[in-house]
Parts: sequence; C-alpha cells; structure tokens
Amino acid sequence: MLTGPLTRFDPLRLASQATELSGELDTTRMPRLADVLAAPATARWTLRAGRDEAKRLVLHGEVAARVSAICQRCMEPVELPLQSDIMLAVVSDDEGASRLPASLDPVFMDENGEIDLAILLEDELLLAMPAVPMHENVADCGERASKMSTGALEEFDIAERENPFAVLKKLKQDKPD
Repeated sequence: MLTGPLTRFDPLRLASQATELSGELDTTRMPRLADVLAAPATARWTLRAGRDEAKRLVLHGEVAARVSAICQRCMEPVELPLQSDIMLAVVSDDEGASRLPASLDPVFMDENGEIDLAILLEDELLLAMPAVPMHENVADCGERASKMSTGALEEFDIAERENPFAVLKKLKQDKPD
C-alpha cells in the first residue's frame, strides 16, 4: 500500500501493479468544496484500479470526511459526515464516456494519461454533500431557528408597506369611461 502526498496518478500503472493508494487530502486543495464549507477538513481516501468483466479500466475506492457546513435552518455550523464509494470507469474522451453502461460514471484521463486526485475526490465529496445542509433536529439548531419554526420572530418587524400597484389602481379609478 502506498501512502503520502499524491496529486496525480496513472490509472493504467496502478492497475498493472495491483497496488492500493491511500492517504489524506485537505479540503483547502478542493476549491469548489471549500466554498461550501464553514471550515477546512481532511478527507481520507483509498483507491484501487483494475479491469471489470468487459475489460474496462475501473477505479474502486472510498473517500470520507467529517466537514462543517452552514445549517440553512439556523445559519450556524453543522457537522456532516460525508462518505462516498468510488466506482468509476477511466476514459480518455467523450466518445469513451458515451459507451459506458448506466451503472458506471466516467473519470477522464488528461493528455498524459493521468488523473487529478484532488478533482476526483472533490467531485465525489460534492456528490455526497446534502443539497441543503442542516442539523438533523430543529432542537439542535440555535434559539433563532426555534423562533423561526414557531413564528415568534419579534426582532424581524415587518412594516406595513404601501402596495406598489396602488398608483395604478388610483389611475384606473380616475380614468373617465
């Protein structure tokens, strides 16, 4: 098993050596994921390459991270466990991707026959991220969320505003027939 800082890897070489790669990667190296997190975290991952029954080059593995995101109910940090099982077919172009069965998603090699590890792991973690991060229970949210769920928002005074269409209504009433 190889461990350590790795940025790119050759999936053909990995498959031919029957080696497993594993390591940790900071979410600061994953800009799209970092944008939706409240704080940096560390992802732990393992990857293996091999051939499936149709002789396609495939990647198997796992990635997991415990991340902090902003709860959309109370706007406070919420800890979320993210986990994804990786099962991808390695392709070099769109044509190869279009020939894959629905059960396999493609991962693209670059012009050097390598895959960017950070992008691969970032994609998997983004797919594992809930669309709307929030605490499991309203009780876990702060006092502000409890007030919102009961409708008791004293600090958010909604003033009566004049209807913007009132002027049009007045013009219509004043219009001679």
